Amino acid sequence: TPKLSAAVSDQDGGNVRADFQILNAAHAVVWQGYSTNGTSGWVTNGKVATATVPAGYLGNGGQYTLQAYANDGTVDSKTPNPALAFTVDTSRPVATIAASNFTANSWTTPQSANTFSFSGSTDTVSYSVQRDDLAPQVLTASGGNASLVWNPSDGSHAITASATDRAGNTSTPATFSFGVGSPAMLSPDADLASNGVFQVSAQAPPVDSAELQWRYPTGAWTDATQVINADNTT
Repeated sequence: TPKLSAAVSDQDGGNVRADFQILNAAHAVVWQGYSTNGTSGWVTNGKVATATVPAGYLGNGGQYTLQAYANDGTVDSKTPNPALAFTVDTSRPVATIAASNFTANSWTTPQSANTFSFSGSTDTVSYSVQRDDLAPQVLTASGGNASLVWNPSDGSHAITASATDRAGNTSTPATFSFGVGSPAMLSPDADLASNGVFQVSAQAPPVDSAELQWRYPTGAWTDATQVINADNTT
C-alpha cells in the first residue's frame, strides 16, 4: 500500500486535488484515485496532494508508471506531472555471513587476521552488524556485499547481520557463531573463598560430554562427583 504524492496547481487559482493513475507495463490503468489529504482531498493551489493505494492492486515484482493530473473539480489538467516509473518489491532479502579464517560452529586456533564477508541480493543497500555484545553498526553495501575486519581474542564469539534492501525490506538475522583458542575456565576466580558450594563455568569447543576434576594445591586430580548442572540435573 504505497503512499503517493504530487504538487498540483490550477492557473485559475483556488483549491485543487490530484488525480493519480498507475499504469502497468502494458500501459493499462490498474488503479486510479483522487488525493485524500485531510477529509476532503483538496489542497491549496500549488501544494502537495497525497493518496494511498489500497492493497491488492499492485503485485510483487511488477513494474508500473505513476502519473498525476491536477483536478479543479470539473476537469483534469491537459498533461500530467512527469511520469515516475517504479517496481514493487515486498520480498525480504537474505543475509549470509562468511569468514576468511574462521568456520561457523567450530573452534579455531588464534589467527593473525580475519575478515567477515556479508552477502545478499544485489539490491541490498546496508547491513546491521553486531559483534558479541557490542552495539550494532551499519555497513554500507556495494553490489549487495559488505565486509568487516574483526579478529577477536580467545573465547566464544558470535556475529549477527541483517540485510536491508533498496525498498526497505529487512532480512531475518543471520548468525555466525565460532570459537577461538582452547578450553578455558571462566569461574570461579583464582583464590576465591567458598563455603563448599560455588559456580563453575568454562568455555570450549562443542562436545558431547565434559569432565570436571579438582585437586588441592598439591596432589592428584580427582573427578568431581557432587556436581549439579545449570538445569538442576546431576
